[in-house]
Amino acid sequence: MMKIIEIVTSLASGGAERFVVDLSNELSKNNEVVLIILKNDAKSNYGFYRKEVLDRIKYINLGFDDGRKLSYLWKVYKIIKKENPQIVHLHSVTQYCAIAVLLLHNKIKFFQTVHNDIKRIGNILYYKLAFRIFGKLGWMKFITISKTNHVDMCNYYPKCENVLIYNGRCPQQKTELFTTVQAEVNLLKKTENTIVFIHVARCAEQKNQKLLIDSFNRLIKKQVDAILLIIGDNFDSKEGKVLQAEACSDIHFLGVRSNIFDYLLCSDIFVLSSIYEGMPISLIEAMQAGVAILSTPVCGVIDVVKSGVNGVISSGFDECSFYRAMQDIATNKNKYLSAAKTKEFVGSFSIKETALQYIKWFKK
Repeated sequence: MMKIIEIVTSLASGGAERFVVDLSNELSKNNEVVLIILKNDAKSNYGFYRKEVLDRIKYINLGFDDGRKLSYLWKVYKIIKKENPQIVHLHSVTQYCAIAVLLLHNKIKFFQTVHNDIKRIGNILYYKLAFRIFGKLGWMKFITISKTNHVDMCNYYPKCENVLIYNGRCPQQKTELFTTVQAEVNLLKKTENTIVFIHVARCAEQKNQKLLIDSFNRLIKKQVDAILLIIGDNFDSKEGKVLQAEACSDIHFLGVRSNIFDYLLCSDIFVLSSIYEGMPISLIEAMQAGVAILSTPVCGVIDVVKSGVNGVISSGFDECSFYRAMQDIATNKNKYLSAAKTKEFVGSFSIKETALQYIKWFKK
């Protein structure tokens, strides 16, 4: 048994946060796990997944406000030193843990999961710190989450030790709300044959929802019988309101939902319009649900989706190529759905297998 600290900024409704909760719960079956949340979980939706953290996990919320203060680094160092684990596993929080890594790396093993595309994040401060200093010195080791992610890490930062471990997810099942969700979606459908697209992501520049909305608007102008469900946070922001104003009436913004899988089961096509990704948890959930996949050619998706078989990956990130891909998957929906429902492409994305691989890497 090991004592493992997992550290993440918050438990907001995002893919990385979803993964941290699942991984912590699974690791806690045979290890002592401490989950440290930096941001105040009483604010915004920073505590969205809090109720899913198992009681056997020691939960510590440091209550940091937005923004950075030097005192935060000292507080993180003190709590890590007090808990005295064998392993500290970071999720995009290296900037808060710099003092801890500097002073404790001889006593504690530090690991960082790289949740995004290496080519896109290399100039972000905390990744610079992690890769170019801590990784190079051997004070921190890394976990990459897709084949493309891993190859790029080896090419860009060959002195940083890393291992490929695909993200995992708990087996998903419909909830007691499924019948209600099914009725909700049926009311939104224009006919019995309406194609249901679904997009699950917060409103953010990375997710590139303008491309999604502009392309779907074009599809509707061509008289395609379809609707688009958008589930995610932050669409009440300034940017989100602009997107809502530009969206046609067949695009429905549903806000935050905790029962995403119910909505996926009521949909035909899961769509990602991101500029970059690592290995989206939402993609794994969509594949478990057996829906077809439409996506830009981002890291993670290109590793597990076979374009032309269980989905369509656009040739580029421009509206023209993405719209062509959207037309293709709408026109040939039954073909792609048939392949997706075989679950042949789901692979071994179970959190149980993921946790076993993490333990092996921690012990190495």
